[in-house]
Amino acid sequence: LGQILTLQYLYADESQLNGTIPTQLGKCTDLIQFTFSSNALSGTLPTQLALMTALEALYLDGNSLTGKSTKELSKLTVVLCSTGSQNIPLQGPCQQKLVP
Repeated sequence: LGQILTLQYLYADESQLNGTIPTQLGKCTDLIQFTFSSNALSGTLPTQLALMTALEALYLDGNSLTGKSTKELSKLTVVLCSTGSQNIPLQGPCQQKLVP
């Protein structure tokens, strides 16, 4: 995924994805929206996502993510994040910018 530098939209809802969110997504700096809702993703949000400066919407509900928002992720200024059960507990500096 990190080699598709002009990628703007990535929808992978209910795609039976598991494991962690790939750190290579951070290389997709033109990405405007990505949706990984209702999968089996686990682990924490990669700090490399902070490199995605065009990102406007990030949907991760319905996964088993853990951890806290990091200082690096607080650089994302216009991120909307759908939150629900089985999602990352939004704690840390980024939570003020994430909208349920």
